[in-house]
Amino acid sequence: MELTSSVKEIYAQSEENIILTDAELNVIWKNHGDLPDVIDISALCDTPENAFILPVEKTATFEYKGRFADSAAMRFEPLRDNGIIRNYLIHYYSCMDIERLSDKSGYLRFKSNFLGNIRMELSKMLAMLDSQKNSFSSKAGTEYEHFDHEARLRILKTFSATVNMTELAKYFSGNFTTEYQSLSDICGEVCDEEGNLLEEDGCIFRYSIDPCIYFETNKSLIKNVLVNLLVNAYMYNNKEQRQVELILKTEDDRIILSVSDNGNGMTDDVWQAAITPFGKYSSSEALGLALAKCFCDRFDGELSYRSEIGKRTCVTMSFPCDSRGLPKEFHVSRMPPIPNPYGSTYCIMAKGLDPLK
Repeated sequence: MELTSSVKEIYAQSEENIILTDAELNVIWKNHGDLPDVIDISALCDTPENAFILPVEKTATFEYKGRFADSAAMRFEPLRDNGIIRNYLIHYYSCMDIERLSDKSGYLRFKSNFLGNIRMELSKMLAMLDSQKNSFSSKAGTEYEHFDHEARLRILKTFSATVNMTELAKYFSGNFTTEYQSLSDICGEVCDEEGNLLEEDGCIFRYSIDPCIYFETNKSLIKNVLVNLLVNAYMYNNKEQRQVELILKTEDDRIILSVSDNGNGMTDDVWQAAITPFGKYSSSEALGLALAKCFCDRFDGELSYRSEIGKRTCVTMSFPCDSRGLPKEFHVSRMPPIPNPYGSTYCIMAKGLDPLK
């Protein structure tokens, strides 16, 4: 009782998130109401391979796994009485806290700059290909055309992966806002922007968008997910005549958003690896499907796929229909957002340098 009173006196007004438990991790006191009332021991781990085990003999920090965007960390300080652990003082770090602390890290700034340097080098490689294309194609003919196309696809995959690593960080931090807005309009914008690029490279692009479908979301996040799904449908397709289709509709009180292609198809093992962020690295991994999985997890959706090897693949995101229906007012005008140099239009296509051309 004396210990509880002392902890309360020290941390009651603190901005730190503090939880006091007994030796079995039953919560005795916490200084903020939004901290967990129950600590799920099965959600604690040191590394993915090492499960959490009591007692914690010395101060240590553990990951506390929640939903993807809600993962947290806990630092345990064992409190002893006559050499026996009686309580744990736990410092709780939300995903926002972790992201905020990471932003101050010199290592993170170095990583961000390093990824930017990679994108710069890739852009220079595209410029080199562009400058020599006419000269080499006139000498080597179709053989060079094949080489040029394959080189650009590999550059595109690498560029996509570096951009998507930055995009995935937003889901870890939860540092974004949402708004009730027209998903139909957003899909239309993406189809207009990316559809032209696909068609310029000889791809048959079709879309069907039901009107007046509204959804609580972040426009930048959903546009980047859609761009990735469309580009994936193009990239992982060796057919002479590529075909890509986007469909948005409602069905049985669900919003259904799918992207399909006539490409190579995929196995269940490839699918599971592709939707797991940083799970199992593949030389062809661009993190696009992992991005879609994170988006669905964050917005109460489901991600699924149907595929026939050598024939087709259809990736589908589904979300519960919003009971609010159409907005009551449409006359509110908003200033256009400041363009993001690595946003949806530029995200995959290397900021104006279209590697598919």
